[in-house]
Amino acid sequence: MENDKIDLRKYINAVKRKWYWGVAVFVLVMGMAITYCVVKMPQYMSYSMMLIEADSDDGAKSMGGMLGLMKSFSIGGFGSASIDNELLILQSHAVKKEMINRLGLNRVYVERNGLQKTLLYKNSPVLLEAPSELFDTLQYGFKVRVKLKKGVADIKATKGLLGTVIASKQGATLPCTLNTPYGDFQVLKTSEYNAEDERTIDVVVQGNDMAVDGFGKKVLEIAYANKKSDGIVLEILDPSKERGRDILNTLMSLYNERRRDRRNERAIADAQFLEERIASLGAELAESEKEIEKFKKDANIISVEPEATLLFTQDVETDNMLLALQVEEMTLNSMLEQLNDPQKRYSLIPMSESLGDANAAAVIENYNDLLLSRMAMKSSAKEGNIALKQLTEQIDAVRESAIENVKRLQNQWEIKYNRFKKESGKYKNRIGSLPQYERELVDLTRDRELKNTLYMFLLEKRESALLKQNNSQELGFVFEPAYSAIKSSKTKLYLILGVGFAAAVVSGIVLSMIIGLRKKSDTN
Repeated sequence: MENDKIDLRKYINAVKRKWYWGVAVFVLVMGMAITYCVVKMPQYMSYSMMLIEADSDDGAKSMGGMLGLMKSFSIGGFGSASIDNELLILQSHAVKKEMINRLGLNRVYVERNGLQKTLLYKNSPVLLEAPSELFDTLQYGFKVRVKLKKGVADIKATKGLLGTVIASKQGATLPCTLNTPYGDFQVLKTSEYNAEDERTIDVVVQGNDMAVDGFGKKVLEIAYANKKSDGIVLEILDPSKERGRDILNTLMSLYNERRRDRRNERAIADAQFLEERIASLGAELAESEKEIEKFKKDANIISVEPEATLLFTQDVETDNMLLALQVEEMTLNSMLEQLNDPQKRYSLIPMSESLGDANAAAVIENYNDLLLSRMAMKSSAKEGNIALKQLTEQIDAVRESAIENVKRLQNQWEIKYNRFKKESGKYKNRIGSLPQYERELVDLTRDRELKNTLYMFLLEKRESALLKQNNSQELGFVFEPAYSAIKSSKTKLYLILGVGFAAAVVSGIVLSMIIGLRKKSDTN
């Protein structure tokens, strides 16, 4: 049993005998940690905040009784923005990629001066330029070192940890062309260039997709301001205060651009649909006016008798209810026709807001979102792209669900319509007791009024769509533009020093113990 016990004194004595090895390791490890902290570029935290506001429908303010009637049947409702959805847009790969492309962050310029490194943002003496398509397809990163001396430049491009040379030029006069396996790059001078300076500039080149990966949650954070507000806070840790602010401001600007473009696309689809219906209904309304005019001339009628007017008023009130259902039927039929039309297989479904069913509206909204994603992907994706194919299959599956929901709403519509139709029949039976000419005039007048009311309603909806299309209001109100902390963030440096200290102590003790025990063993 005694052999199973650990003799701590043996290990302590071993450490004491070879304590100088522990000190040496401690000094070495701590020296490395301190050197890293000294050499590492300072990091500055930048902040910004944005308030997500509901997308207002200015055109709806001018709508009168007809809109109120439609709203009573849950047609033409208005939705508000979901903060979760807006976070998805801001955090999306596409938005970050566009930000990187716009700010040129696929090329990072760092000046080396011994062990010291300085990030150059908008103040580099040289620029590395290439067609934007090259950065969209570039799959591998590499580094270009430009040494400036006496008005000429030594340029060398390397890749990998071993620094494999892929292109080089000696004594080149700027501007010049650097030929690499990935494409040709132009090395240009900027206003910061001075032929008398001796400087070494490292340019880290990455594809747009690779650069996006560098903006993970540890560097860029986008989250709720708090759960009870509609605010979004953006934070980024970056060596350059100006670059950090530009990144945050550009992200918020791109978000508003995408929301505005999406609103315009939907408004255009709604306006086209309404134009077709207005043109058709206008022709029908003109025909109704001609029929009334002809009837009055043939029957020598100027006005309807008071009792006929009363019956007409009661009948119109009931028919107004039927009108709301007719508009709903028109919307449902148009949606179903477009969903089943092979030629409009991947066209946006207009008037999706007019569905009186939350589940059906969500399905159509999801279908439209998928179509917009497919349009964006198709414009840049190559033929046979797997992601595009998968997205198309998803759209086809969602289309079937949308068709089922629209058919379900049509069944519900038929039940409501039959109920109001029966009520309308009561007044029509009473009108049937009037002389034939009065009844015919009432029918003609009612038909004209219904068409005129529907015509005015569609005009108002078209105006609303046009206002949306030309509305410059931003959904994301930037009430806190990006600003940077005055002092650099020391958190990571303190963490590195703490970990380095612990590693230095442990490694020093362990090494002293191992050497001390081995030496004692050799002596014995």
